[in-house]
Amino acid sequence: MSGRRTAEFLLRLDGLIFMAEEKRRRAKAAGAEVWLIGSYDTLIRNLQVLRDTASQDKLPRRSRGETRPGAGLGLSRAVGEWCEDDELLDKVRNVEDYFRESL
Repeated sequence: MSGRRTAEFLLRLDGLIFMAEEKRRRAKAAGAEVWLIGSYDTLIRNLQVLRDTASQDKLPRRSRGETRPGAGLGLSRAVGEWCEDDELLDKVRNVEDYFRESL
């Protein structure tokens, strides 16, 4: 990834991680079901691993011929399985679209 694009991607991931942590905190405080808290925990862990991988320039990229055009990260599908929060889903799509279109 170019330095500028990497920085932008990491910035978007950081924003998504922050939002997921906030949503998890609020859900737990509101007494949400265990499965929802667990889903947030899994999302946060996966995003942190994704961030570490991206910061080390180890994500497969279309520009290096490592992925096909239009290939994404699978975040939208995975989060869409359990999440009904439009704000979080929009943020997930934002990160996924940036990866797909810019990297």
